[in-house]
Amino acid sequence: MLAARAPRLERVLAKIAREGCSVVLLDGSLIPTRRRTGLPMRRR
Repeated sequence: MLAARAPRLERVLAKIAREGCSVVLLDGSLIPTRRRTGLPMRRR
């Protein structure tokens, strides 16, 4: 079931990462998200 929602999950996690939060999934796993700022972290 989670595999079917994987593309949607990645979009949601990206949105939450921009806000700088952590996510706990239903299976209890913690996904810490960190807002990446600064010159070395930017895409080229």
